[in-house]
Amino acid sequence: MSLKQKTVQSIFWSALQQFGRQGFSFVFSIILARMLLPEQFGYIAMIMVFINVCTTLIDSGLTQSLIRDENEDHRDYSTVFFFNIVAGGILYLLLYFGAPYIAGFYDEPVLHNLIRWQALLIIIHALSLIQETQLIKKLDFKSQFFASLPSIIIAGCIAIFMAYKGFGVYAITAYYVLDAAIRAVFLWIISPFKPGFRFNTEKFKYHFKFGSHLTLAGVLDTAFNELYNIILGKYFSPAHLGFFNRAYSMQKLPVSNLSNILNKVTYPIFAKIKNNNPKLKEVYGKLMLAVFFIVTPTLLFMGILAVPIFRLLLTEKWLPAVPYFKILCIAGIAYPLSSYNINLLKIKGESAVILRLQLYKKFIFALSLSAIIIWGLYGLLYGILFNSIVAFFLNSYYSGRIINFSTTEQIKSMLPLGIISFISASVLFILSKLFKHLPDSMQLVMGISVGFLLYFILVYIFERKVFHILKEVIENR
Repeated sequence: MSLKQKTVQSIFWSALQQFGRQGFSFVFSIILARMLLPEQFGYIAMIMVFINVCTTLIDSGLTQSLIRDENEDHRDYSTVFFFNIVAGGILYLLLYFGAPYIAGFYDEPVLHNLIRWQALLIIIHALSLIQETQLIKKLDFKSQFFASLPSIIIAGCIAIFMAYKGFGVYAITAYYVLDAAIRAVFLWIISPFKPGFRFNTEKFKYHFKFGSHLTLAGVLDTAFNELYNIILGKYFSPAHLGFFNRAYSMQKLPVSNLSNILNKVTYPIFAKIKNNNPKLKEVYGKLMLAVFFIVTPTLLFMGILAVPIFRLLLTEKWLPAVPYFKILCIAGIAYPLSSYNINLLKIKGESAVILRLQLYKKFIFALSLSAIIIWGLYGLLYGILFNSIVAFFLNSYYSGRIINFSTTEQIKSMLPLGIISFISASVLFILSKLFKHLPDSMQLVMGISVGFLLYFILVYIFERKVFHILKEVIENR
């Protein structure tokens, strides 16, 4: 099978896995949001700040080094596996004994025991990370699909039953932990890797040399991103944090889905052609256009139709999240583009550059946090928008120098689609005012139909090459 065919097949199974999981996750989260209160989701967001930083410490660098390495063997995998287990155990104990202090910081006693249960995610993640890494490296996303879909279905059903029985916020915790645990069991069954009792110091040093920069960069990125939740949890009510978190998760539905699909596939694919810069530029350019073609109109249309979306899916109690959602939709457009630029730097071994980039971006992020003092919560949201734009320019500048694909070239290639998306969204905005008296379901059906029909017609007339790129992928499948 050629690399091209393998890429397309990998994207297909990765997409099936991602959209399958996210489809069920979306349904379960909607049901839970209708059964539970916004502040209960706010409690989980407070906790996930620390969980996410810990999991980033485990998987940001060494596993990326394994995927990138062309000469790895069983000793490499076993060495990183046991490092992950030890690191995961230490981090879990830190959170277990630090739980009272975290609960005291937020002045929310309910977090005390909740943290100790939620932190089990760290150990489960450490146990299954190498199995998943091997499957990613082999582009075996079909096996990952069969490991991950049953886990989320079982966990979601149990969580809904627990919410119905009055377990409250613990139903959400059970959803996260059971999903991770069941998925880990399936990965162990499916993956051929079984750890040997060996730890090779030389192998560890080799992977740590590359991975340490990525780990620090990943921790910086996660920690600063989670500052939003820390600030909201500390200085605003849990309900405000719940509204922000729900708006953010709804915005991430199209962005993170597409991003995760292509990130899983593009990193190992980029690694296979890392010494062929013209080919890298060609592949990256096509992926960038395909992503921009889908993400930009989707987010703009979702922002315009935010009120009927939230009212229909989540009920009136979640409408305060709508203004946050609209700003986050605009900010989300640049996210997948930034992440692909980082992938190019990773496969070129520029982990030190990635760390330096994170330092630049986090310095700018820290400055933007001062907007909270002036504009409050909206200052935070506009800071997210500003940072997403800065991140794209910084990432594309450094990766563009490596493959001779400058930021200006990247923007020029996307500009026609951007203009078409803006025109389509403007027309939809005007029309949405005319049929706002209709039921929410009718508003969504009409809005989505009119918006995308106009968008596809304009793209076909003015930027037909995008359809050729998508056709190429479909025909090869």
